[in-house]
Amino acid sequence: NTAVQIDYPLRYSLLAVADFIGGTNEVKSEYSLSIIDIMNDVVGKNLSLKAEKKNIDLSSQDVKIAKSSYLPDAKASVDGIYIDPKVAEISGGQNPEFSTSGNVVLNQLIYSESASANIDIQNELNKAQKETYNSAELDALLNASVSYFNALILKTNASIQNQNLPVSYTHLTL
Repeated sequence: NTAVQIDYPLRYSLLAVADFIGGTNEVKSEYSLSIIDIMNDVVGKNLSLKAEKKNIDLSSQDVKIAKSSYLPDAKASVDGIYIDPKVAEISGGQNPEFSTSGNVVLNQLIYSESASANIDIQNELNKAQKETYNSAELDALLNASVSYFNALILKTNASIQNQNLPVSYTHLTL
Protein backbone atom coordinates (compact mmCIF):
# COMPACT_ATOMS: atom_id res chain seq x y z
CA ASN A 1 0.00 0.00 0.00
CA THR A 2 2.82 2.36 0.87
CA ALA A 3 4.53 1.74 -2.45
CA VAL A 4 1.31 2.51 -4.30
CA GLN A 5 0.64 5.66 -2.25
CA ILE A 6 4.10 7.12 -2.80
CA ASP A 7 4.01 6.03 -6.45
CA TYR A 8 7.09 3.83 -6.07
CA PRO A 9 7.60 1.59 -9.13
CA LEU A 10 7.73 -2.07 -8.20
CA ARG A 11 10.15 -4.13 -10.27
CA TYR A 12 9.08 -7.55 -11.43
CA SER A 13 12.13 -9.12 -9.77
CA LEU A 14 10.93 -7.64 -6.46
CA LEU A 15 7.40 -8.93 -7.01
CA ALA A 16 8.68 -12.49 -7.40
CA VAL A 17 10.29 -12.56 -3.93
CA ALA A 18 8.24 -10.05 -1.92
CA ASP A 19 5.52 -10.98 0.56
CA PHE A 20 2.72 -8.43 0.43
CA ILE A 21 1.04 -7.77 3.74
CA GLY A 22 -2.33 -6.04 4.06
CA GLY A 23 -4.19 -3.94 1.54
CA THR A 24 -5.75 -5.13 -1.65
CA ASN A 25 -2.52 -6.71 -2.92
CA GLU A 26 -3.40 -5.60 -6.40
CA VAL A 27 -0.56 -4.32 -8.51
CA LYS A 28 -1.87 -1.90 -11.07
CA SER A 29 -0.31 -2.15 -14.49
CA GLU A 30 -0.64 0.26 -17.38
CA TYR A 31 0.05 -2.47 -19.88
CA SER A 32 -1.54 -5.90 -19.81
CA LEU A 33 -1.37 -8.73 -22.32
CA SER A 34 -3.64 -11.59 -23.16
CA ILE A 35 -2.38 -14.90 -24.49
CA ILE A 36 -3.58 -13.89 -27.97
CA ASP A 37 -1.60 -10.61 -27.80
CA ILE A 38 1.51 -12.51 -26.77
CA MET A 39 1.11 -15.05 -29.56
CA ASN A 40 0.59 -12.33 -32.15
CA ASP A 41 3.70 -10.51 -30.92
CA VAL A 42 5.74 -13.71 -31.01
CA VAL A 43 4.75 -14.43 -34.60
CA GLY A 44 5.04 -10.81 -35.73
CA LYS A 45 8.19 -9.64 -33.96
CA ASN A 46 10.37 -12.74 -33.57
CA LEU A 47 13.64 -12.29 -35.46
CA SER A 48 14.30 -16.02 -35.68
CA LEU A 49 10.96 -16.54 -37.38
CA LYS A 50 11.68 -13.70 -39.78
CA ALA A 51 14.98 -15.36 -40.67
CA GLU A 52 13.18 -18.65 -41.28
CA LYS A 53 10.69 -16.80 -43.51
CA LYS A 54 13.60 -15.42 -45.54
CA ASN A 55 14.95 -18.97 -45.89
CA ILE A 56 11.60 -19.99 -47.39
CA ASP A 57 11.85 -17.12 -49.88
CA LEU A 58 15.38 -18.18 -50.82
CA SER A 59 14.24 -21.76 -51.25
CA SER A 60 11.40 -20.61 -53.51
CA GLN A 61 13.93 -18.70 -55.59
CA ASP A 62 16.02 -21.90 -55.91
CA VAL A 63 12.94 -23.67 -57.30
CA LYS A 64 12.52 -20.90 -59.91
CA ILE A 65 16.18 -21.19 -60.85
CA ALA A 66 15.84 -24.95 -61.24
CA LYS A 67 12.79 -24.51 -63.49
CA SER A 68 14.64 -21.99 -65.63
CA SER A 69 16.69 -24.81 -67.18
CA TYR A 70 13.60 -25.66 -69.27
CA LEU A 71 13.20 -22.12 -70.57
CA PRO A 72 14.39 -21.41 -74.13
CA ASP A 73 17.84 -19.92 -74.59
CA ALA A 74 18.05 -17.36 -77.40
CA LYS A 75 21.21 -15.67 -78.65
CA ALA A 76 21.47 -13.10 -81.42
CA SER A 77 24.42 -11.31 -82.92
CA VAL A 78 24.81 -8.80 -85.73
CA ASP A 79 28.05 -7.77 -87.42
CA GLY A 80 28.56 -4.90 -89.77
CA ILE A 81 31.66 -4.04 -91.79
CA TYR A 82 32.41 -0.87 -93.69
CA ILE A 83 35.41 -0.76 -95.99
CA ASP A 84 36.85 2.31 -97.59
CA PRO A 85 35.26 2.70 -101.07
CA LYS A 86 38.67 2.82 -102.79
CA VAL A 87 39.78 -0.46 -101.19
CA ALA A 88 36.48 -2.09 -102.15
CA GLU A 89 36.92 -0.95 -105.76
CA ILE A 90 40.49 -2.29 -105.93
CA SER A 91 39.43 -5.72 -104.59
CA GLY A 92 37.35 -6.35 -107.70
CA GLY A 93 34.18 -7.25 -105.84
CA GLN A 94 35.82 -9.58 -103.34
CA ASN A 95 35.37 -7.10 -100.45
CA PRO A 96 32.14 -5.10 -100.61
CA GLU A 97 31.96 -1.58 -99.23
CA PHE A 98 29.10 -2.46 -96.83
CA SER A 99 28.74 -5.93 -95.36
CA THR A 100 26.37 -7.08 -92.65
CA SER A 101 25.74 -10.50 -91.22
CA GLY A 102 23.38 -11.75 -88.54
CA ASN A 103 23.12 -14.86 -86.47
CA VAL A 104 20.23 -16.07 -84.32
CA VAL A 105 20.48 -19.23 -82.20
CA LEU A 106 17.57 -20.68 -80.24
CA ASN A 107 18.07 -23.65 -77.92
CA GLN A 108 15.24 -25.43 -76.17
CA LEU A 109 15.76 -28.22 -73.66
CA ILE A 110 13.13 -30.87 -74.26
CA TYR A 111 13.98 -33.35 -71.53
CA SER A 112 16.81 -33.74 -69.08
CA GLU A 113 16.80 -36.24 -66.28
CA SER A 114 19.19 -34.16 -64.19
CA ALA A 115 17.14 -30.96 -64.73
CA SER A 116 13.90 -32.73 -63.80
CA ALA A 117 15.55 -34.28 -60.74
CA ASN A 118 16.90 -30.88 -59.71
CA ILE A 119 13.40 -29.37 -59.92
CA ASP A 120 11.97 -32.19 -57.79
CA ILE A 121 14.78 -31.87 -55.25
CA GLN A 122 14.36 -28.09 -54.98
CA ASN A 123 10.58 -28.50 -54.53
CA GLU A 124 11.15 -30.99 -51.71
CA LEU A 125 13.73 -28.72 -50.09
CA ASN A 126 11.22 -25.86 -50.29
CA LYS A 127 8.58 -28.00 -48.55
CA ALA A 128 11.12 -28.99 -45.89
CA GLN A 129 12.00 -25.33 -45.34
CA LYS A 130 8.32 -24.48 -44.86
CA GLU A 131 7.97 -27.27 -42.31
CA THR A 132 11.08 -26.03 -40.51
CA TYR A 133 9.43 -22.61 -40.28
CA ASN A 134 6.19 -24.15 -38.99
CA SER A 135 8.14 -26.09 -36.37
CA ALA A 136 10.06 -22.99 -35.26
CA GLU A 137 6.82 -21.00 -35.09
CA LEU A 138 5.10 -23.63 -32.97
CA ASP A 139 8.14 -23.88 -30.67
CA ALA A 140 8.13 -20.11 -30.18
CA LEU A 141 4.39 -20.11 -29.47
CA LEU A 142 4.79 -22.99 -27.00
CA ASN A 143 7.60 -21.18 -25.15
CA ALA A 144 5.55 -17.98 -24.98
CA SER A 145 2.47 -19.86 -23.76
CA VAL A 146 4.43 -21.71 -21.09
CA SER A 147 5.92 -18.43 -19.86
CA TYR A 148 2.49 -16.79 -19.81
CA PHE A 149 0.91 -19.62 -17.85
CA ASN A 150 3.86 -19.78 -15.45
CA ALA A 151 3.33 -16.07 -14.74
CA LEU A 152 -0.37 -16.73 -14.10
CA ILE A 153 0.48 -19.63 -11.77
CA LEU A 154 2.93 -17.47 -9.83
CA LYS A 155 0.36 -14.69 -9.59
CA THR A 156 -2.29 -17.12 -8.31
CA ASN A 157 0.13 -18.64 -5.79
CA ALA A 158 1.02 -15.20 -4.49
CA SER A 159 -2.67 -14.35 -4.17
CA ILE A 160 -3.35 -17.59 -2.26
CA GLN A 161 -0.46 -16.92 0.11
CA ASN A 162 -1.72 -13.39 0.72
CA GLN A 163 -5.20 -14.70 1.46
CA ASN A 164 -3.76 -17.26 3.86
CA LEU A 165 -1.95 -14.57 5.84
CA PRO A 166 -5.04 -13.23 7.72
CA VAL A 167 -6.25 -16.79 8.33
CA SER A 168 -2.87 -17.79 9.76
CA TYR A 169 -2.82 -14.64 11.88
CA THR A 170 -6.28 -15.47 13.24
CA HIS A 171 -5.22 -19.03 14.05
CA LEU A 172 -2.12 -17.82 15.80
CA THR A 173 -4.09 -15.37 17.93
CA LEU A 174 -6.52 -18.11 18.91
